[in-house]
Amino acid sequence: MKKALYISAIAFMLAGGMLSSCSDFLEADNKTTGNKEADDALTATDVLYSAYNSLYSVTTEVALNEEGTDLYIPVRGRTASAFDQYTLNAENADVYSYWKNLYTMVNFANGVLYYNTESSSGYNAKYSAEAKFIRCYGFYLLTQQFGSVPYVTEYVDEAKPGYPRVDVSTIYDGCIAELTEVYNSNVLATVATRGANVASPTNEAVALLISKFYLAKGWDVDVTATGKDVAPISGNENFTNAAEWAEKAINSKELSLTFAEKWSPFKDNNVESFWAIQPDRTNSVGAHSLQNDYGNYYGECTATGYKNVGSTHAQSQKSLYLFAKGDERYEATFATTILNKGNDGWGVTGYYAMYNNKNWKKVGYRYFPYYVTEAEAEATFDADLYSSSAADGNNENVQAFILGNPQGGAACTAYTFDANGAVSTKTSGKSYSDLNIQVAGGVCVKKFDDAASSMVTRNDCYRAINIFDLSDAYLTAAEAYYMAGEEAEALAKVNAVRERAYGSQDGNLADFSEASYKSFYIYDAPEGGFKAIDIILDERARELYAERTRWIDLRRTKQLARYNAAYNPNLVSTVKTLRPIPANEISANSSISDQNAGY
Repeated sequence: MKKALYISAIAFMLAGGMLSSCSDFLEADNKTTGNKEADDALTATDVLYSAYNSLYSVTTEVALNEEGTDLYIPVRGRTASAFDQYTLNAENADVYSYWKNLYTMVNFANGVLYYNTESSSGYNAKYSAEAKFIRCYGFYLLTQQFGSVPYVTEYVDEAKPGYPRVDVSTIYDGCIAELTEVYNSNVLATVATRGANVASPTNEAVALLISKFYLAKGWDVDVTATGKDVAPISGNENFTNAAEWAEKAINSKELSLTFAEKWSPFKDNNVESFWAIQPDRTNSVGAHSLQNDYGNYYGECTATGYKNVGSTHAQSQKSLYLFAKGDERYEATFATTILNKGNDGWGVTGYYAMYNNKNWKKVGYRYFPYYVTEAEAEATFDADLYSSSAADGNNENVQAFILGNPQGGAACTAYTFDANGAVSTKTSGKSYSDLNIQVAGGVCVKKFDDAASSMVTRNDCYRAINIFDLSDAYLTAAEAYYMAGEEAEALAKVNAVRERAYGSQDGNLADFSEASYKSFYIYDAPEGGFKAIDIILDERARELYAERTRWIDLRRTKQLARYNAAYNPNLVSTVKTLRPIPANEISANSSISDQNAGY
């Protein structure tokens, strides 16, 4: 059953962005309607397609969702961003763009409901259910980033008086009620295909979004402690409801794929997916840059044959030690072998040969995790695979690295190889900082690799953009169970995810104690030592690495300041737990006069 939301070729109908001035929504270039007059041309179908299209810019936003956390750093001399440093201000263009894009999406959803009424000709109950879901998803993201925001549930087709901010509890309750109605109506129990390319979210996606709203409400309304002092609230209704809805999303399904299978470029929109966006390569619509957004720089891609990555959102030092020996997710998340180029062209040699040409095994760069010894690494060096003869079209600067073990002083080892593939130099005692300042100093994320990519430009990735899936539901349930005081159920969900990662029960945690956790992991805990909430957050980090969830995860669980203090080397200012309301919005919206704290 198709579960992807395919991006259609319709032009984006971007609203003005500020809620006080959305009249140009109906004046935008709309190829589907032939640019006819608004009310004469627009239908619920037109606006629904635009609502789906608007998801693209929202779901590929990396800076707001990853920077300023424990998992990602800029490398090779890249300047840390205002998000990394927490020097953000209300004039920030990325923040304003995100705000504008989310309200554009909300207004498209409202437009569907405006045109698709029960009294209208051709009323479609699925359209309304999908629109309510998309609208609520928009408000979920808005509240998690900005807190109290305008709660606009009417279609804005002309300039109107300003819209005031509404407290998050009211928004949570409104969306929970609306989504529960959608779920109970069962109209999304079967996936609806829109034309050839668009499909609706699943009922499991609806249940998971309800769970996330209850979880957010529990944290924002009921939890007053922060940092290391966070503790369960036994019997808490919001957390209990979050767990129940997460179980409805799981719907007794097991994590049946290996982690590598789940993220194979040939298995997009697999059985574990609840909701995803699938760009359309055939019509050159929706290409994005997620495969290029996480990792080190390997030289000019068209010359080296390596992937085009720009030294942004590379592994932080914590991330390097987040994965223990035996955890399949490390090799499935990161490209630890970067293949050399040859004379036969892009895709069959170089980086993408790992997917397209299993016979090509020439190494350009090799990265060993910290738990591999020098002897173990050196035993794998094959002169034929590490050779770099220019006559064969190879890059000549072949290198290998072993990450240092923090318990051994965190020193790294670097190797270079001659043209015949023999080790020419071995340098021990290199620091992680030494690697950060050089080209090809570390791994890149391969979750979003597009095996058919030409990689001439950054936006040449047509992989599905995953939004909700089964493992997210498992870990959402784990967090909700723990905060509701049901530790055994929480541990069972965490261990189910870990069993898949290890292929057995070898990775199971005995409990949520620091002693049990430290038997696997060697990096330093944040202030106060490892707590159960840290263990659940770390599992989310391993399972959902680079899936643009981290900042919201840390904000929601009130760990943002604690984690930045422990793991963010670029922090220079006070950590703010909400984004600023954009200055443009405050100046144009007469009903917003207050700004979030710290701005």
